[in-house]
Amino acid sequence: MNTLSYDSLTRSLLDAIPEIRDVYQQKAKFSGEEFGPHVVYGDVLTEGLVLPLLSSSRPNETLLRKVFKFLECLAGDDNPMIRDVVRVTVLERIGDNPESLSRAKEYMGAATRALSNDIEKFWGRL
Repeated sequence: MNTLSYDSLTRSLLDAIPEIRDVYQQKAKFSGEEFGPHVVYGDVLTEGLVLPLLSSSRPNETLLRKVFKFLECLAGDDNPMIRDVVRVTVLERIGDNPESLSRAKEYMGAATRALSNDIEKFWGRL
């Protein structure tokens, strides 16, 4: 992953997690339009990959570690818009399900966990 910018978040995700490309292409084909980072990270990454993996009885541990390592890079970025994609779009959705959140915490790094705690406190869930 090279220099991150808000505008390059979708490309960075597709490069870092190629396993998500099929889900992304299906969504793009269905809607016929390009998506901003919040839609891609929320609907494609979180709903299409992360939550199903976290709810699986036999999740792909390697892929979950890869995803959360990537999210950790974003969570530690200096750009608040990038951190908000992780906090509000990914972690808030994961936190909607306490079991998923508990399982996700096993994979979170320090920066990701801090953002997760922030959004959980905001919603009064922590």
